[in-house]
Amino acid sequence: MATRADFYIQDHKENLEFLGSTVNDYEGDFEKAKTVEQYRASVIELLEENESELGKWYWPWKNSVISDEVFIFRNTPKLFSKGKGVLLTKVYKVW
Repeated sequence: MATRADFYIQDHKENLEFLGSTVNDYEGDFEKAKTVEQYRASVIELLEENESELGKWYWPWKNSVISDEVFIFRNTPKLFSKGKGVLLTKVYKVW
C-alpha cells in the first residue's frame, strides 16, 4: 500500500501554508532544507515528479491527522535566522 504524505510550512505565528500532498515516493531534498525557500522549491519539485498538483488535497478525509506522514517546515522566529527553520514530521497538535 502506498504512503500518503502532506507538506506544510509553518510561520512563527504557527499559521500553516499547505503546499500539497502525494501518494508516491517522497524521498528528496526537502528533508535537507535549511530555509523556507529551499523547502518550498524541493517540495514543488517532488510534487511535479510524482505528478501531484501544488496545493491540491487528494484524500477523502478533511485534514492531515490520519495521513501516513505529515511534513511541516517550521520557520524560526529569531531576527538573525529569518527564513531558516527546522523540518518536523508527524506533528498533529497544530490541528
